[in-house]
Amino acid sequence: LGKKNLGKLRNLAKDPRSDPYKLPNGNLVVPSGVQADMLFVPTSVANEFIQAAEIVVDSGIFLEIAIPLAVDFTRRVTNVTVHTIDLCTGWYKAGRKRGTVGMVTACHSEYPNITFGMIHPLKISMGLTEWGDLFDEVVLRPLQSSWV
Repeated sequence: LGKKNLGKLRNLAKDPRSDPYKLPNGNLVVPSGVQADMLFVPTSVANEFIQAAEIVVDSGIFLEIAIPLAVDFTRRVTNVTVHTIDLCTGWYKAGRKRGTVGMVTACHSEYPNITFGMIHPLKISMGLTEWGDLFDEVVLRPLQSSWV
């Protein structure tokens, strides 16, 4: 979490707007091990998510902590079920950068037993032709093989 974020979390816990999201004992829970790269918020809970996100954003907490907090706050007040999907990032492999062709194509070849629900985006700055070819390779080819 780091010292900066601990201080910001302390301030968030003191913010009266965070009271509806606290445990019965008055504590806030910081979800761990949650990815914050991509998120889908159903319209049925969008207003609650916006309110929760505004409180967290106002605290200045780092994004990777803020998004899971806002999701958890929303879950607490709406009782919505939060679903997670496997996200292939591949960035941790030696010499591979997130958002590159090598990272995206490695998802299927290096992890054949995992069905990823999402692949970390290829940076469009890599070039639209390359991006389009890779989309065909990663999305359409596996789809077409399931049509057989």
